[in-house]
Amino acid sequence: MPLTKSPFSNADVTDRILSSLPDVDTLHSAILASKSIYNVFHDRPHSTTRAVVCNQIGPALPQALRLVRCERANICLRPVNELPGEDELFKSPITPEEVRMLVEKAKVVDALEDLFSCREKDKRFRKSQLSAVESARFHAAMYRLWLFTSICGFQGRDMEYGRDDDEESHDEAEAVRLVEATYFASLTTTQLREIERVVAFLLQIPKRQHESHHGACRRTYLPSSRRVSFWHDPTDIDEFRSDYALFNGPDAVLKTRMGDTSWMDSNLLENFDMMDVPENWVSAHISAVLSHRGQREQAGTVLLDEVIGEDDRCAQCHSDSISGVDLWGPSNWHFTSDIFEPLGMTPRLKSRLQSNAAEKGEFHSACTSLTYPALLDEVFEYKAGSYSHWDKNDWLCELCLGKFVTDHLHLWYAAKRRQQTQTTREDCWYGYNCRTQTHYVVHAKALNHWCEPTKEDA
Repeated sequence: MPLTKSPFSNADVTDRILSSLPDVDTLHSAILASKSIYNVFHDRPHSTTRAVVCNQIGPALPQALRLVRCERANICLRPVNELPGEDELFKSPITPEEVRMLVEKAKVVDALEDLFSCREKDKRFRKSQLSAVESARFHAAMYRLWLFTSICGFQGRDMEYGRDDDEESHDEAEAVRLVEATYFASLTTTQLREIERVVAFLLQIPKRQHESHHGACRRTYLPSSRRVSFWHDPTDIDEFRSDYALFNGPDAVLKTRMGDTSWMDSNLLENFDMMDVPENWVSAHISAVLSHRGQREQAGTVLLDEVIGEDDRCAQCHSDSISGVDLWGPSNWHFTSDIFEPLGMTPRLKSRLQSNAAEKGEFHSACTSLTYPALLDEVFEYKAGSYSHWDKNDWLCELCLGKFVTDHLHLWYAAKRRQQTQTTREDCWYGYNCRTQTHYVVHAKALNHWCEPTKEDA
């Protein structure tokens, strides 16, 4: 019997198949699966690798590769005309180390795109719903911004701070500002608008709740003072500037949102203070370039061609003042620290329960054992009275969602406590309005105050 001919005996066909694979991991698996495939790849590794990397990274590959090569060359604070151009990058092969860096950076940008899409494009989905064109714009803008933060941000600053020679330090600071300004001046107006929009989005991310690896409702702050602080650290309750994370790159912004602050240390913070980085560090440069070009503030949506559900209204109050992506539902509850306080749900409790002397801490612990989406989902199981017709899948404005939470948190906690302790206490006549619960621990422990008042509090 004649031997069956290998389906990969045709090198051109095999190469075409390899070049169409979606990502580098799949390419590696294919190469290891067959010696015939390996031989085809071995004969033309550079073109095949480039094709697959392009499939994985997408149209923004020139911007991503420029970033990677500048980082590998440790290019810091260099004029834009000394950087490799986006159109010059494919003259040399993409190395394995560059492939690794491209893939890692693509993961960051993809994750940021998911967040951007849910918050700005289509609130119904947590995965990106951007069109191919919108996604290409977002990725290109993000990589161009990332390159700027790489060469001019914290890692790119090659100055010595705190030296005695004030004149030399002043000259260096002026040189840095010139490098920063010329970088943005090299970009088109459209590219600047897109970067400006990406910056506005990134500066909001650290202010929003992240779901930690423990699943707790926690929130990391990166806004006004210059010391790292978290609400759960009672020894250091402060905030610092939101652009501090951006000064370290988009990857630092994403890590912060996910609860990873490993990129922070005291040396970074101290040097950030010495660098005297202005507020709106990136936006100020972009605004200056646009103003020089005679460009006015642009109305409308940048990056996006369409916003899904932009005419949606609150299902309860039907207000015209809050609509579209500013409404809240289960698919975007992971952003609800935009509206809930940094200390969690305690300030949302009814009346004097916020100051309950016996159980305030237990309530806080019960809340922080859940993510915001999980907590809201449970609270909606205790709909009462006039709320019986409310559907948790409806889109709600901030005021209506906040009102619902305030009117039901105590019911949720009372039920949770009964489940855990298997005991029932006598209700206090004055319920959540009781004054005595705020200062008399014995009374606060003896009676249940997580209930409706049956008498007015004298």
